[in-house]
Amino acid sequence: MKFLITFVLASALTSQVYAEDIPKHQCTKPTAPNSQASDMVVKFFNKKLDAYRACIDKFVKEQREQSTLTLDPTTANLHHDAAEAAIKEYNDFMAELNAKAKNDDD
Repeated sequence: MKFLITFVLASALTSQVYAEDIPKHQCTKPTAPNSQASDMVVKFFNKKLDAYRACIDKFVKEQREQSTLTLDPTTANLHHDAAEAAIKEYNDFMAELNAKAKNDDD
């Protein structure tokens, strides 16, 4: 019985730790213009794309910094995972844009 109580208590505490959410960035992906867009629209998109990249870079830097500053390995992993997720999101978005551009050229 003591083992069961200890196990239930340990499980509850562990689930609290893992219940923490991975930090999310507040960066906004720009909407890609269509192939018929004017130069002004493309320039505006490129500015928004640069801002998105800068926002992701800042978030990744902050999360990596937080992961090295914390002494708790679980929290460090959350920050690391947040940075990796943001990088993946950015890379997937760029791959999507490149595929769209390639399809527009065909």
